[in-house]
Amino acid sequence: MSSAEKSHRCLRCKSGFDAEWKLRTHYSKREECQARYERHLKEKGEKAHHTRTTKPKISRPPSLPQPVPNSHDPLRPVLLYNRRVAAVDLSLLHALQSEQDILTAQPMIQDEDIPLEDTLSPPGDYQPRRNYGYATVKTHPNAAKVLRYENLEPQTKLNNPLDNPSLFETGEWLCKLPISNSSRARYFNIERHKYDLPWENLPEFYKSVDALPHGPNWRHKTMVVTTSEGTEVLDLYKQCPVDSTRHLIGLSRLRQNIRYAPEVHYRTTANGRQVRVRGDICSGDWWWRMQDLLGGDATIAPIILATDATLLSLFTGQKVWPVYLTIGNINKEVRRAPSEQATMLIGYIPVADLSFISDEVERREKKWEVYHACMSEILASLKEASKDGVEMVCADGAVRRVHPIAAAHMADFEEQCTVACTYRTRCPICDVPHEGRGDGQGKAKIRTRLQTLEALRHDCQGYTWTRHHLGIRPTMPYWAKLPFATGHSSLVPDMLHQIHNGVFKDHLLGKWKHILGNQTLDERFMGVPHFPGIRHFKTGISSFFKAKWRGTESKAAGKVLLPMVAESRPTDAVRATRCLVDFMYRVHLPQLDDDDLAQLEEDLVEFHRVKHIFVSEGAIDTEDGYDGIPKIHMLSHYVHLIREYGVPDGFNTEISERLHIDYVKCFYRLSNKVNPIEQIVTMLQRREAWLMQRKQLEAAGKIKIRPRRRELDEETTDANGVSQEAMNSESDDEGADQQIGEDELTLLPTSRKQRHNHVDYYPEPVVRHAKRPTRLNVYGRDIIRDHKAPDFIDAVKSFVSSLPGGEEHARLLDDTFRLVSGLASLSSMARFRLPL
Repeated sequence: MSSAEKSHRCLRCKSGFDAEWKLRTHYSKREECQARYERHLKEKGEKAHHTRTTKPKISRPPSLPQPVPNSHDPLRPVLLYNRRVAAVDLSLLHALQSEQDILTAQPMIQDEDIPLEDTLSPPGDYQPRRNYGYATVKTHPNAAKVLRYENLEPQTKLNNPLDNPSLFETGEWLCKLPISNSSRARYFNIERHKYDLPWENLPEFYKSVDALPHGPNWRHKTMVVTTSEGTEVLDLYKQCPVDSTRHLIGLSRLRQNIRYAPEVHYRTTANGRQVRVRGDICSGDWWWRMQDLLGGDATIAPIILATDATLLSLFTGQKVWPVYLTIGNINKEVRRAPSEQATMLIGYIPVADLSFISDEVERREKKWEVYHACMSEILASLKEASKDGVEMVCADGAVRRVHPIAAAHMADFEEQCTVACTYRTRCPICDVPHEGRGDGQGKAKIRTRLQTLEALRHDCQGYTWTRHHLGIRPTMPYWAKLPFATGHSSLVPDMLHQIHNGVFKDHLLGKWKHILGNQTLDERFMGVPHFPGIRHFKTGISSFFKAKWRGTESKAAGKVLLPMVAESRPTDAVRATRCLVDFMYRVHLPQLDDDDLAQLEEDLVEFHRVKHIFVSEGAIDTEDGYDGIPKIHMLSHYVHLIREYGVPDGFNTEISERLHIDYVKCFYRLSNKVNPIEQIVTMLQRREAWLMQRKQLEAAGKIKIRPRRRELDEETTDANGVSQEAMNSESDDEGADQQIGEDELTLLPTSRKQRHNHVDYYPEPVVRHAKRPTRLNVYGRDIIRDHKAPDFIDAVKSFVSSLPGGEEHARLLDDTFRLVSGLASLSSMARFRLPL
C-alpha cells in the first residue's frame, strides 16, 4: 500500500494506517504513543476520543501448522483424504478473507502473563456520571451519540373499524377467546349481533385485524436437503432480526428501562476500597470493548439469542425449534418477564427427520448443517447492520446509529456444543481435552473464532488432524459471517440445566443417595421441620428421581441439603457439598463484585481438592470419572463469562422454557394440528397487532389504561424473577401455595397512583392455619406443659382484657380453663411483595 493511502499517522512514531480504528489499536498497544496523543489533545483543549491507556498487547493466534509430506513429527497434521468435504458449504469460507482485519482487531486472546481482569478494565480518567450512595457509575464517553430527535406521535392510519373503542374491546375479547375459529364464527351468526357489528363474518373481521399495525413481517422459505439416498423439504419461518431490534429498542413504554451505553459500576467497601460490581450486560467488559472498536458515534445493541427445542404433542412426538431474540439494552428484570414482551420470536428452525439417510453419522452431520444453515438464513441481515449500523428511532425519541451485534446465546449443554460446532465429549468454550476435563486446573485456553474457522478451512482442504485435535465438528457455524460474533465465548451460563438439574441433582443428590442410601435420605428430607419458605417433602426425595425433575425441586432441596448432611461422614463430602451449594447460591445474586468472583473461584478450588472422596466412596463408578461430567467443568467458565456479560440471572434458560408457553404451546392448542407453524405465526402476529392498537388507543385517551403487571413482581415467581410455570405448574406437596382471596390481596395498595407516591408500606401478613384443630377441649395446664409455654395464661388474660367487657372474664382465668375450640399445631403467615 502506498504511503499516500495511509491517511492516519501516529504522532510519535509516524506509523501510517489506512483506517482510524487501526490507529486506535496501535495507540492501545503502545503506551508511549498513547501518552503523546493525549498530550496533543490536552494542548488543543479537546477531549480524547479513544479509550484505554493500559490496554494489553493484542496478539493474533499463531498460524496452525501446515502439513509436510513424509513427515514423521507426530505433532504435525497428516494429509488425509476427507470424505466429508462435500458436506461443508465452501462459500462461507470467504468470510475469513473479508473479515480478517476485524478478527485481528478483536482482543480475544491475551498474553498469558497478563490477567484478564486487568486487560478489560476501563480507563481511570473517566469522571463518574452519578453516585448512588456507595456505588459509582462510569459511562463510556463516546457511546450513544444522538443524530437527531423525531416526534413519537402515532402514525396516521386508514379508516379501520377497530379504531372505535367499543368495537376494539369487543374484537379483542373475541379474538383472544381460547376457542376454535368455527366456534368464533358462530358469534357473527347470532341475530342480536348482526346489526351491531360492521363485519358480516369471521373473514371480514380478520381482514380488519390484519390491517392493524403489527411487528416485523414473517417470511417463509423452503429449504431442500438432498442426498444420494433421498430428499426432504423443510419449511423455515423467520423474521428480520434488524427489524426486531428496531421494534424492541423503540418501545416507548420501556424507555425508563433501556440503556444505550456501557457502564462500569463500583462500590466502596468499609475500608474505603473500590470494588468493581457486575450486574446487567451493560456493566460487563464485552460491551465496553465493542464500543472501543466501533468508534464514538455508534450505539451497540447486544443481541441475545435463545434456542431450545420443545415438544408440541406427546401423542405424535412433533417438535418445534423456536429462536428467541432480545437486546441487552433492556434491563434484565424486564427481559425475563414474559408479560413485558421484551423478547421476540424471530424464527422456527425446522426439526429435520432425515430418516432416509441410512448412515447414522451422516444423518447426524446433516442435522448439524440444517441447524446452522437455518440460523445463517435467519440472522443474514445482521452481517451488514453489525458493521455499518442502522439508524433507528429509540424509545426516548432520539435517532441513533445502532449496531446490532450477536453477543450472547442461551442454550443447554447439548445445544451449546451444536452452536460451537464441538463434540459433546469436548468443552464448547475452551480447548481442554477430554482426558483431564474434570481436573479443574484451568490451564486450557478459550476457543477463538479464528482458530475454529481456520481448522475448518484446513479440513475442507483435506487436512483433518487440526479439526480432530480441537474436537470440532465438520460443520461451518452460522456465526462465521457475523462481524464481531465470538461464537464460543458467547455461550453464557445456564443455571437451570448446568447447576439445578446438573451439578445439584445429578451430582450432589445422586452421590449422597449412594452414600446414605435411599431410605436414610428420604427420612432426613421428611424430618425437615415445617417453616414458611421451606418446602416439606412429605414422601422424601426418591420419588422425584423417578419423575421428571424440575428446577423448583432443586431450589427447594438446595435450601435444606447442607444442614441435613452436616454431621454425616465422610467430612470431605460435606466440604464438597458446602462448596457447591455456596457456589450455586452466590451465582444467583443480582449483582456480583470482584470479591464475590474471587470467592467463586475459591469454592471451585476447594471442591476440586476434596472431590476425590466421592470416587473413594464409590459414588462415581464410571471409567471417565469427573471427565465424564461436563457440567462440573462448565462451572470453571462462570467467572470469565460474568466479567464479560454480567451475572447469569439475566441469561437463564428458564426464560426460554417459559416463553414456550406463550409463543408456541398456547397457539398450538388453538390450531387444527395440521401445518401448525403457519397458523402459530398468524396468531402471533395478530396478538402483536392487538397489543400495539391498545397502546395507541390508551395514548389517545380513548380507552382506559390497563395496569401493567410484571410477572417477576408477583407471588407466582421465584427468587430469580422467572415464573414457576416455566418448570412446574403443580402446587406444593401439602398445598402450601394455597389460593388467597381477593379480600386478602387488598392489604397492600397496588394502584399505579399509589406506587409512585413514595408511601411507606408495612407488611401485614395473613395468619393461616388448618380448618380442623389438631386437639379439642384442651386444658390450659396441658398447653403450658406440652408446648413449653409458661406465659400462655398471662397472654390469654391480656388478650381477653383488651376486649369490650373482658376484664371480668380475665380475672376468672387460670390453668384449669378449657379451650373448647381446640388447638391447631401448625400455622403459617402469608406475606405479599411490596408494590413498586
